[in-house]
Amino acid sequence: MRVYTYVPAQFAGFVKAYAETGHAVVAQHLGYMSGVFISCSGVANRTLQLFAYEDNDHRDECRRGLRADPAWLDFIREAASAISMQENTIIRPTGISPITTIRELRDLALNPAMDDRLFQLRSRQFYPGKASSFLTVAGGSELRLRAKAGEQVLAQFAADTGSGDRTFTFTAFCNAAERDRVNQALKVNAGMAPVLEGLYPSLAAEACDLWLPLACSPLR
Repeated sequence: MRVYTYVPAQFAGFVKAYAETGHAVVAQHLGYMSGVFISCSGVANRTLQLFAYEDNDHRDECRRGLRADPAWLDFIREAASAISMQENTIIRPTGISPITTIRELRDLALNPAMDDRLFQLRSRQFYPGKASSFLTVAGGSELRLRAKAGEQVLAQFAADTGSGDRTFTFTAFCNAAERDRVNQALKVNAGMAPVLEGLYPSLAAEACDLWLPLACSPLR
């Protein structure tokens, strides 16, 4: 999972160049690109890219191929000045994630019902040692309640690099109004209260960011 933050004055130009040139080169090399999105909440002028690999060796091989491609070197030489920050996190599906394989990601991207959705990435930072215990005890119940309320829970991941005890839940909504409806339903859901009561003592921080897919994104 990669999150880029851009110089505001150069953001639109970078997105245009990436959609026209950069995406095709990246998609040719970097495993399976499941999605590329632009931020519509939180920190502005950002993109989110999700790639899937068979394993670390596959990832390393893909990245060597990209770095050796003259087309990529030409693109990044022109575009690099637009990037002000890059965050890279290796993530793995949790045991309760609805999607755990590359094949499932491919099938989801081909699903016409997923066109033109609003995506949400919920990131949670747990206190040390608390993430796995919450996922084991109540994580599955939370995802089922969210899905029942209408939240399309696509996948849940745990961080494999960087600061540990982090989870990322990727969900989709038809639009912003649908997200508001789902959140309101969850607020009055009696089953959600005990789940959240069990969550909060273990939780150090939480953020929900909204993302819109680019036209070139496989997952839309």
